Amino acid sequence: MRFKEYCKKFYGFNYCELKADGQFTFYATDLSNNLACGHLTQLSRKVALKELDLPSWIDPALKILMERGTEHEAAYLEHLKSLGYKVENVIGLGITATIDAMKRGVDVIAQAELQVEYWAGRADFLIKVAGKSDFGPWSYEVQDTKLSLNTKAATILQLCLYTDLLSSIQGSVPEQMYVVHPGNDFPKEKYRFVDFQAYYRLNKKRFEVALKASPLQTYPEPTSHCAICIWWKQCDKIRHNDDHLSLVAGIRSAQTEELIVQGINTMHKFAAAEKLEKPSRGNLKNLKKRQEQAQLQVRGEKDGLIREFLPIDKNKKKVD
Repeated sequence: MRFKEYCKKFYGFNYCELKADGQFTFYATDLSNNLACGHLTQLSRKVALKELDLPSWIDPALKILMERGTEHEAAYLEHLKSLGYKVENVIGLGITATIDAMKRGVDVIAQAELQVEYWAGRADFLIKVAGKSDFGPWSYEVQDTKLSLNTKAATILQLCLYTDLLSSIQGSVPEQMYVVHPGNDFPKEKYRFVDFQAYYRLNKKRFEVALKASPLQTYPEPTSHCAICIWWKQCDKIRHNDDHLSLVAGIRSAQTEELIVQGINTMHKFAAAEKLEKPSRGNLKNLKKRQEQAQLQVRGEKDGLIREFLPIDKNKKKVD
């Protein structure tokens, strides 16, 4: 089973699709991915246009992470049932089932599919709250389960998209949106939609422009998203083939940018450079330390594993 079908069937993750009328359908996953990596958006565009296949390889660590997330979501669902809420799971039944449950005033709607025009998403939970909507004297707010105890900007964007879609469907704008963490009684983080609305609309617009325009020439620069990205193996291979500066252990993106300005764009060129200019950001001493690391790695390619011991700093305080 290909990765896209695997994720869609078992975890509800969707990616950009091109419909029969030539219109893209965008998902919450696409929006958060674009924030993490513009190159990833261009890869998604090619997949939607059938110019590229999604990877068939699934990182075992990513699979485990997905399974843990599913377990957390299921545990929270049971917790809500134990509190006496009427819960209805509409997974795979489409937006019609979601709207029908909202009309009937179901307390909790799990795996709620939302769609307005060419944007779609699947919220983990819609929670009924007091307040007027097109359906009656009640409305709904979004809750999403996340394993991480530190809420990321990508998560906020997903919540904003779900809340925006929900606003159009129920005819009223939810005031709050929530992240549900693991732990006793499932602690929640509460966010006001209005506080992030401008940030959300800016990123949404940027994404739409990036995907609808002519293909952009992007490069797989390493980001924190690489750790959980399905394209990691392909991108890592490109960086190795190009002898990319990011291969230097410990190098920072600001240092990479500085070296490119100086005409140094590969690890081997960095290692062989006879003179480094003072960087516009940071200091020359740290840049030279990264060069020593590059030289060590280049030597290691020829001579195998190399160890060099750093000098002891006698002035450094001892830690008990």
